[in-house]
Amino acid sequence: MKDLKTVMKNPPILSIPDNLVLVYDRFIELWAMQLNGQFYPDNGTFSKIFNRFMSATITTDKIIVTEKNKEKLSIDIADVSQATVLIKKVNYQNFMAGGANEGPMYLTLLTIEDKSGHNYYFNFMSALGAWQLVTNPPKNLKVVDPLNIKRLPLFKNEYEIVAAINDLGFTKFIVGTGYEFLDLKPSETIRQMY
Repeated sequence: MKDLKTVMKNPPILSIPDNLVLVYDRFIELWAMQLNGQFYPDNGTFSKIFNRFMSATITTDKIIVTEKNKEKLSIDIADVSQATVLIKKVNYQNFMAGGANEGPMYLTLLTIEDKSGHNYYFNFMSALGAWQLVTNPPKNLKVVDPLNIKRLPLFKNEYEIVAAINDLGFTKFIVGTGYEFLDLKPSETIRQMY
């Protein structure tokens, strides 16, 4: 697997190209993840709009990325050696123009390593998705949790997990894990994204 910090320096993919070799070693920016029939984030009445953009469905057999309701990428779970789940901090105001939230936002980073040596990197707009992946993973998917996300209590929604991470402090949450670089300052977040 390529060094995650190096991969994060590459511009993210906002649309899946026909040549899938172009997605290796770059993050695929997704709006949502569907796991066990539930979307993360749950955008309520706006879900149908947001989920038309790129999203991923994770089942016991496959990880399927769709764009505008068309399948663009399919990964067989049987071909996955492991899935590493992380949470990254971003400044909401710099991430979503005109956003109402003044505090940080947390994203799920999912790294899929397949048995043929290809790596897929996904960025989901939900920390609750990360918690669900590590506490309730699909049956056949080997999930690695280097941040020990599963230590957090049960959450009903995105707001509760954000509040819990803020109460703990994201720096304390990731200290000693080797992933301290996921705690980005606002100016680093902007450079990271563009």
